[in-house]
This record gives sequence, structure tokens and C-alpha cells, in this order.
Amino acid sequence: MTIKLLLLARPAVGGMAGHIEALCRCLDPDNFQITLAAPSPAGAPVGATAGAPVSLRAIPHIDVAIVDGLVPARDLAAIRQIRRLAHSGQWDLIHAHGLKTSLLAALTLGGFRLPGFTGRFSGCLSPSSGRRPPLVITLHNTLPQRSGIAGRALDFLLRWILRPAAAIIVVSQAQAGEISRRRLASPDKVAVIPNGGFYKDTNRGDGERAAGAAAESEAAEPTSLRRELAGSGPSLPERLLIILTVVRLIRAKGIYDLLEVAALCRPGHNGDSRNGAGPGLLFVVVGTGPEEERWQQEIRERKLGKLVRFLGYRRDVPALMRAADLFLLPSHAEGLPLALLEAMAAGLPVVATAVGGVPELVTPGETGLLVPPHSPAALAGAINLLAADESLRKKLGRAGKEMVEREYGWETMAAKTAALYERVICSSSRSSSPFSPPR
Repeated sequence: MTIKLLLLARPAVGGMAGHIEALCRCLDPDNFQITLAAPSPAGAPVGATAGAPVSLRAIPHIDVAIVDGLVPARDLAAIRQIRRLAHSGQWDLIHAHGLKTSLLAALTLGGFRLPGFTGRFSGCLSPSSGRRPPLVITLHNTLPQRSGIAGRALDFLLRWILRPAAAIIVVSQAQAGEISRRRLASPDKVAVIPNGGFYKDTNRGDGERAAGAAAESEAAEPTSLRRELAGSGPSLPERLLIILTVVRLIRAKGIYDLLEVAALCRPGHNGDSRNGAGPGLLFVVVGTGPEEERWQQEIRERKLGKLVRFLGYRRDVPALMRAADLFLLPSHAEGLPLALLEAMAAGLPVVATAVGGVPELVTPGETGLLVPPHSPAALAGAINLLAADESLRKKLGRAGKEMVEREYGWETMAAKTAALYERVICSSSRSSSPFSPPR
């Protein structure tokens, strides 16, 4: 049986984009016919993943105007589009990615009255046309939290968003625990399917896009990257450690903490425990996001241009990781961060904050260093420790790489997701537990 699968997604880069790209690459085309419903002109919400490049032009694409944030007029238009797709009877299953897209799917499928619509959305198919296609939701990040009355109202909304889903995929045990603790959904609807960090089959990408990124990849080899950095800003010391961060530029990713870390590691600063000895440090940041302009302005105001270089969006993240010496993740909230997995798969020693599923990847002193979130001083201390100890960098990098290669292949993620799809579709019951979560 070929399953006709509709993937719904908002504009996405980074982890969510890499996850969707992996599904498109790894699901067996003999068993799954995939259509991607996402905004244009990007065509598909992919392309900033650090995985090997792949063209998704072979995947049918439907332009659906899903936007970041709450924009009522555009959100209503997206709901109408999603409802028409669901009513078409073309799909065996709908898979919504991320909380915003899940909200729109719930408004379409979950039984809710909206101005400008006739009838009640008690299901996306009329009784005469059969059962609506089941909905699967993937939550890629930790859920928002509030305290007091606002917290109770938020949890009520989240329960309502998750209620129409036949299955809820989360990428870390921490997320599953949070959903259970807050009683947002029945635990037997929740399946933990971690992200991957590498492709076991390196031939899954298509040659055309790989060739398109070849020039950038070559530019990011160690000596070439240093030449690029030297030509784009102040002169660099001969002995230099490159500390790479790949991140969406939003506050929740700790991007302002990163600037404080850089200031603390400034030579001669009392936060520099190396006392000016050892190699120089350069923080290199890759990514894009709504805070980009304000964040760069702060770099200028704090005169951190010699310590922090911003490269923007890059297609050659794997090559950048090969050229770097350390990886820094200063996030305040995470699911199971793809960039961290890919850095570990590249053999980079990592310094990360203990949020979300990060402690499921990083065992302190074994596969990396962990520090509390919102603690620039602790991050700076961990970076200085690794900068001064090459043998420790090699030990942590090697152990992290072995762990990711052993446990976090993208093919494994796709196989577990495919099995979940099949169980959801084959379930003839409308119970709240149509499947057994994958083990």
C-alpha cells in the first residue's frame, strides 16, 4: 500500500527544516507518496540543514501561506487552504510540523467556529466522503510556559491544539516528560522519535545541489575559512581556535548570552582564565532570524567585532564544522537540537546549555561539557577549559562522534516515523491510543 502523505510546515530553517528534508529523503518512495504544503517562494522549508545537500524539486509542492507568529488575516487564509486540502480526499495522512502549524491544523480539524466559515469543523471530511485523514503532529521544540492564570490558560490552549492528533511526535524524552507533567495529552498518544545527526547512506542527496554547494564547501576548509575570516574583518592571530555556533537568531537561542561569553573571553578580561596564554578565540555565528539586525547592532555597540564574526545563512555548514575547533550552543530552550547533533557527528567538542533534550546527547566530561542556561560566565569557563586542553577537545569530540553515529542516523528516524504512520492509518478504532509508541 502506498500512503499518500501531506506534510504541513511553516517557513523553517535549521532543525525543523533538516527533519522535514530527512523524511523526504529517507521515506521509501514505493511506500509513501509525499506532498509538501509550505510557503513559497522557498518552495520547501528546507535548505539550511547541515546535512548533505539534496534537491526537493521532485517532491510535489503546494503553496500554503503559513507564516511565523500570529497574523490573523493570513492565518485565516492558511486555514481555508488547509481545509480545502483536507476536504479534497487526496491524502491518507496529514503531518503538521511545529506548534504554529499544529494550531492551524487544530483550527481546521478540531471542531471550532471561525468567522467567515459555515458549519462546524467537527472533521475535515463530510459523512458521505468517509473518515477524515488522521493528523500527526511533530513538536520540534519545548512548549511555551507561563505561571498563574496565564499558565492555566496556555495549557488549556495547548491541550486543545493537541487533541485532534492521532499521534504526537516529540524529539526528546524531556519533551515527553513535559507533556505528561502538564497533562497536555494522553501519554499513549506521544511517541519519542529523536532527530538524526548524519546520513548512513551518503548517496541519498542528488548530485546537482551537492555540486552547487561545492564552491562554498571548499571555501570552508580550515585554511580557506581562515583566509575568508581574515579578509572580512580585523586581522586574526596566528594561533586561533574557531568556536562555531549554528542557530536561528531569536532570543530563546541565547544569542545575547553568546555576546556576553565573547566579552568574558576577551584577552585580558578577568573572565579569561587563560590569562592571555594559549590560542586566540574567534566566535563564528551562522544563521538568520528576526533578531539579526538588533543582534548585529549590539556587536557594534559593544565593540566585539574582533571576537565575533557573523556569516549569515550558509549552505556549507558541514564544511564549516570541519573547519571549526569547538561548537557552542547557548540556548535557553531546545527540543533535540539538530545543529548540536551534526556538530558531534563532525567530531567537534561541544559546550552546551542543559536545556530540553540536550542532556540526552551530552554526558558531561564524556561527550561534551554542559552548563546551566542563562549563565555566560559558566559557558566562558567551559570554553576556556577546552581552549587550554587539546587532549580533552580530542577526547570529547571522538566520544561524541561515536555516540551519534551509533544512535542517531536519519534513516532510523525515518523508519520509526514510517512505522508510526502505518499504525495510525491501519488503526480501525477511534480510541485515544491508536498505536504503540516506537521503542
